[in-house]
Amino acid sequence: MGLRSAVLRQRLWRWHFVAGLMVCPFAIFLSLTGAIYLFKPQIEQYQEATINAMAVDVGSVTTRLPMSHQITSLLAQHPEATLKKVILDRPGDRSIEIELRDPDGRASLYWLDKFSGRVLASAFSDERFLQQVKKLHSELLLGNMGSYVVELAASWLIIIVVTGLYLWLSQPLDAQPVKRLAMPMLKRLEPLKRWRSLHGVVGFWFSLPILLLLFSGLPWTQLWGGGFDQLKAAAGWQGSGQGWTVNLKSTQPSDGMLSLPGSSLWQTRSDVETVAAKTERSRANIAMLDILLESIEIGAMRSPVHVIPPRPDHGVWMFRSMPAERSQRETMHFDQYSGELLMHTQFSDRHPLERVVSQGIALHEGALFGWANQLLGLLTALAVTGISATGLYLWWRRRPAGASATGAVDSHRSVDGDDDRRAPTSLAFYAGIALLGIFLPAAGISFLAIAAWEVILSAGRSILDRRRPSTAGSQGS
Repeated sequence: MGLRSAVLRQRLWRWHFVAGLMVCPFAIFLSLTGAIYLFKPQIEQYQEATINAMAVDVGSVTTRLPMSHQITSLLAQHPEATLKKVILDRPGDRSIEIELRDPDGRASLYWLDKFSGRVLASAFSDERFLQQVKKLHSELLLGNMGSYVVELAASWLIIIVVTGLYLWLSQPLDAQPVKRLAMPMLKRLEPLKRWRSLHGVVGFWFSLPILLLLFSGLPWTQLWGGGFDQLKAAAGWQGSGQGWTVNLKSTQPSDGMLSLPGSSLWQTRSDVETVAAKTERSRANIAMLDILLESIEIGAMRSPVHVIPPRPDHGVWMFRSMPAERSQRETMHFDQYSGELLMHTQFSDRHPLERVVSQGIALHEGALFGWANQLLGLLTALAVTGISATGLYLWWRRRPAGASATGAVDSHRSVDGDDDRRAPTSLAFYAGIALLGIFLPAAGISFLAIAAWEVILSAGRSILDRRRPSTAGSQGS
């Protein structure tokens, strides 16, 4: 191995080592929470079955209450709340889900028996189990600050995987090189080397799945995802899409049509007269919903179907089909007065790049190809946990007595007896760092912070070196 290759390997090892110490605890936490969220369909099915079991047996009664009646009755029980969303019942369900928003902006979810209208269960939307797991996984329950931390950890985990794969493939080998790279050597080796072999082989086999999961999660992040959205908008890659917000408006009703005040579903006041009037207007305002639910278009949509009420100023009814298979998703927008279909967008209407990203997100969630995707995600999460745990264990066992984490790095600093900082470094190495910093902006910011810290330390060492001879001379005199 040449000096330049040895230097490159040593520097990459240092990055891999130090970054691993910082990132591995986050990697384990994100892997475990992500593994739980993989089984969202099964968890939701169990929760819904438990709630449906609370419904009283209606015997021969098969006529369900109109949706407008269900909504207005619930709003009458919570006069200060406004309608946020309705989730239609799946085939075989006994309940529908209605989400209300209180004056403080907090959302609550109510499960109603679709035959009797009785509230079977309720919960704050942000306190549901899967929602808590999702927030832990995406933002550590710390809001935007937590999402930046997760993005930084994910960016550095990409670097750790890439550098680890390079270090494993470039290691000097003697006999049976392929077998040593692809199979853990659990015999004829001392314990630490067995753990190192297991660490490297698992990383070797799962490098691609780990990178796929990490890259597919980047569109959700603050810096990378925000920059990607801006790039799509500037390049016109968004297509008609299925955006959550649209600028469509319902046609202004004529004098002969029922005039429906826009404030009825969104604005409330505390006085009794206004609340009573609001309830009446809400019943009239959502009358079109009962008609739309009987339409063939809505009946053909894949479950679950989310219904978003019209926004103020003549908004439209939005029906969103949200199955796990993103290629089956579609959105319809209807005029709230006439019931006319104003827009129908499907997966095929989106830009090809957005379709690829959407399928990547489905892969990340374990929903792209059924249970096999869930199994792959679970094995990958367990691999990340195992690699991180073995890496931390190896550091703990090999650290010098009484030394810090960086002390272990310093013990591996020399290359052929020289400090690796004095060895030549190719421009390709710095170009690679620059490209990584651009592609992974969170990591790029940390690169700049590390470089600034190195400059400060170097300046401090220079000052100490200049003062050391004078100090020694004064002590000798």
